[in-house]
Amino acid sequence: MKRISTVLMAMVLSFGLISFGGCKEDKIGTFYEIDEAYRMQLLTRRDIMHIAYYHGGVYLTPEEDGLGSCQSSLWTSIEFTPDKPLGELSGETEQDIKRAYYRNFTHNFSPDKSEEEAIADIKIKCCGEFDGKYAVSFLWRGNAVLLSYAAGGVAFYLDGAEECYLFVYDE
Repeated sequence: MKRISTVLMAMVLSFGLISFGGCKEDKIGTFYEIDEAYRMQLLTRRDIMHIAYYHGGVYLTPEEDGLGSCQSSLWTSIEFTPDKPLGELSGETEQDIKRAYYRNFTHNFSPDKSEEEAIADIKIKCCGEFDGKYAVSFLWRGNAVLLSYAAGGVAFYLDGAEECYLFVYDE
């Protein structure tokens, strides 16, 4: 009896793997906060300097992580020139990023708009492309605010940007 149960269980599992193994979620990509991407080694410190440059200036913090990194009065401005000029997102990549943002952060959108209407309203700024990974900022809908951001011992201001993320396509 135990052997029959084992054989039946193996058949059920095999059927499940065959039936569902080819299914893929309709997931476009994943967003990582810049400090998280740095800790996961998806970005280098130099990559973060590149992102900071396109936000108006590169600053170094007294600590790589910790409270000191958030205190802009302790930041030191440095000269930095990116290795390559900032390119533009292709139309397809921009639409993919906007769609993924909408699907991941739908709580930020009015429920009376369709997905396509909401996506059309999303404004983004590309701050760098790093081996197929894209640093993007989503602009505030409404009042612009000056926010400070620090990761990996590098700091910058997000002028009018909601948040800066690294977008990585899912494979």
